[in-house]
Amino acid sequence: MKKHTTVILFGATGDLAKRKLFPAFYKLYKNSELPKDITILSTARSEFSQQKFNEYVKEQINTFSSVKRVENKFLDLINYHTLDFSSQESFDELITKAKEPILNKKKIELEIIIYLAISPQLFSGVLKKLN
Repeated sequence: MKKHTTVILFGATGDLAKRKLFPAFYKLYKNSELPKDITILSTARSEFSQQKFNEYVKEQINTFSSVKRVENKFLDLINYHTLDFSSQESFDELITKAKEPILNKKKIELEIIIYLAISPQLFSGVLKKLN
């Protein structure tokens, strides 16, 4: 059975994500070490269009790694979702978005990886809303 991996990254505009996680994801991509079918679903409270978020990620990778040119094909793996941490509806929309890559496709298993690059005080609330 084919598998699609979705990484849900909470805190995508925070210090850990911009200094370490996005440069690391890009390095894995360049070394062909990411799963073939992967989506990096990035969430934060900040309002970004997809295009503006891609520009933000590209800028962070350029700033915090030795890379000077980020491939657009890598940016195509990234989706952005503005998240209201107090709203169950916002979390429900996030889960729907996480499942989009396999909608209407038969025999594809979805693997979801959750990375909490947020304040530990938010962990419990986020996990409860994800259910």
